[in-house]
Amino acid sequence: MKRDDNMRLLRVEIVGCGLFQDKFIFDFVNSDSVRKSYFDNDNALQAYKIKPGIYTQVLMALTGLNATGKTTTLELLSAITQIVMQGKSLNDPSIRRVFFKLLPLMKEKNLEWNVFFFYKHKFYILHSVITAENILNEAVEDSGFKFKFEELKKCKEKVTRKNLGEVASYTIDLNRSEVADNPYLKDDVSIISSFKGFQGSVFPLGQSTNLNLPAWIGVPAEEVVHVFDPNIENLSISRDKEGKTTSRLSFKNHRKFTYGGSPMGLLDLLSSGTIKGLTVLPGIIRVLKLGGYVFIDEIENHFNKKIIEWFFSLFTDVRTNPNGACLIFSTHYPELLDSFKRKDNIYITRRDKENYCECVRYSDFVRRNELLKSKVILENVINGTAPRYQDLENGRKWISSIVNKEGV
Repeated sequence: MKRDDNMRLLRVEIVGCGLFQDKFIFDFVNSDSVRKSYFDNDNALQAYKIKPGIYTQVLMALTGLNATGKTTTLELLSAITQIVMQGKSLNDPSIRRVFFKLLPLMKEKNLEWNVFFFYKHKFYILHSVITAENILNEAVEDSGFKFKFEELKKCKEKVTRKNLGEVASYTIDLNRSEVADNPYLKDDVSIISSFKGFQGSVFPLGQSTNLNLPAWIGVPAEEVVHVFDPNIENLSISRDKEGKTTSRLSFKNHRKFTYGGSPMGLLDLLSSGTIKGLTVLPGIIRVLKLGGYVFIDEIENHFNKKIIEWFFSLFTDVRTNPNGACLIFSTHYPELLDSFKRKDNIYITRRDKENYCECVRYSDFVRRNELLKSKVILENVINGTAPRYQDLENGRKWISSIVNKEGV
């Protein structure tokens, strides 16, 4: 069933994060037109329409060289999405970890953002400033991240793609000082929590990139299990009243063998792709059902390319994505992006001349959509998307000198 009261993120602007030299901007809306091609079937979903000419993306990718800010960018977007859509506090352990990591890079220990969103047929901006002045001072009782200032603004004008990001078009609807005496509003909870009735879900960026553990409870459907391993006959993880978890597993070609024990034992019996797939898929299904956002870092880890393309297809088909859910992921392999029908939903992270990170939109540099996106990126058509030849050559020469040196 289509949900018309979902909150839709349109744009995030972040100021004060020293990782970026200037303001960091990430658009969730289209910059190119949305048209069905001759090859699209009736169920194809390029982007989700919220107003004439304004669509939100259903697939978004971040790609770039190592150490250009992909993971940090995803972490920031995931944290802000949880704060705005789920009412998470700044000091929630998963949120605090993200901001604490950025603490040395925060200018004057402050970080601010504008979150443009669409809710119940109206356009809003949430302007927030957070501070970490006392976070390292254990002597201060209420040390931690806090909201220093917040305003919620509503747009009074007709919004188009072109004026969406013009702050002057919005007027103040709610100021944090107006609710400062509310005993239920804590210093680390956004005033957006006063908005009731948000629909949608968030599958936040977790630790699955480097930590792959079986984290589901229940019996996965056979149809889902066989996407990742068709040899599995039965698989379940259960939790008793004392909170102890146990698992059971049997295979079609070894029916005499049944594993029963800790879920950690599944790591020795199932592939990494099966473990990760069955861990993340319940969250993906929930977001597809309700609408919302899924964040996955390094999506290529543990998965066959066809499995990843199957994930993409879940978001680009109205039958499985009726509410405009969005998958936002990072990848080191731009070949995955060759299956993308659009080019305005790809962001590239790179280093500028002063070695600051920046995040640029692929479509701002490349006009033609028929070009292989992987070729454009790997051939450094957009400067900063491939390793410098001289760096690679210098590394090769150094290694050559070591391996050919006499002695051990």
